[in-house]
Order: sequence, then C-alpha cells, then structure tokens
Amino acid sequence: MIRGKRDCYDPIKVKDILLELKLTDPKPIIFLCDAHQQYDELTRYLYKNNFSKYIEVYLFKVCQNPQAIPIVLGTLIDLEC
Repeated sequence: MIRGKRDCYDPIKVKDILLELKLTDPKPIIFLCDAHQQYDELTRYLYKNNFSKYIEVYLFKVCQNPQAIPIVLGTLIDLEC
C-alpha cells in the first residue's frame, strides 16, 4: 500500500514543534492546520499572537474548505474579537 502525504508525519507533533519555535511567519502552521482541519486551534493561535492579518489571508486566499469559515468566525466571536 502506498502511503499518502498525510501519513508521512504526525501532524500533532509537527504542529507542537512549530508552535514552540514561535515563528515570525505563521505560514507553515496555517498550511498544516488547514490540511488537518484544525481551524479552531489555528484561529486561536493567530489571534493570540497578533497575527490577525493572517486570519484574513487564511480565509480569503488559503482556506480550501468552505466549512472552515464559520468555525473561524465562531472562534473569533468566542475570543470576543
């Protein structure tokens, strides 16, 4: 059986490593969370770390799943953004 792209790494471990690195550019985290449908956690991370402009970029340019949009907006409401 041929392994798919998503089977080559543990997305949780990779996400944890990226979060620990405190990157100045959150694009790797955005792409990882989008690929593995971790929209709520992504939104909380971006908002908490003052990457608000990247939330807009994510919604309008990166997001591959239209079902993510209400999750992101709901999370922003929960954060009283």
